[in-house]
Amino acid sequence: MAAAYAFATNSYGVFRFLMCTMFGQFLWSFLLACVDVIAMKKQFNLRVRPILLPLGFIDWAMAVLAFAASSSSAGVAFFFERDTNMCELYAPQLCRQYKTSVVLAFVTWCFSAASAVLVSCIRLMPCASFCCNTRVASLIYISFG
Repeated sequence: MAAAYAFATNSYGVFRFLMCTMFGQFLWSFLLACVDVIAMKKQFNLRVRPILLPLGFIDWAMAVLAFAASSSSAGVAFFFERDTNMCELYAPQLCRQYKTSVVLAFVTWCFSAASAVLVSCIRLMPCASFCCNTRVASLIYISFG
């Protein structure tokens, strides 16, 4: 995405939105990783509702933003390739980079959505029968969360 930055952000706001959203997703994931590491080192329980409610809401908001950015960027990349033939005429290298960034944004959204669902399931509703006391849910959360 960094290589496509110069051409994409000067002309197309959708790709700027994609890059800003993915950077925000990176910062949010890094912050959650730091909170998890500090909680493990200090033996702090993160299943406290006043802490987890904002984390869960922000996780859902980041998932929605990632989906919106990847969907709008996919629409513009499709428009470039199919409707305007810009990829054949001007810069096929940039079009490949656009497509790659859109695919990676959708992959990021899939992991972000899975994390948001599991945070809601495991942390926000600890007494749900399908989430409590199952090793599978805990292993999935450890993998994604």
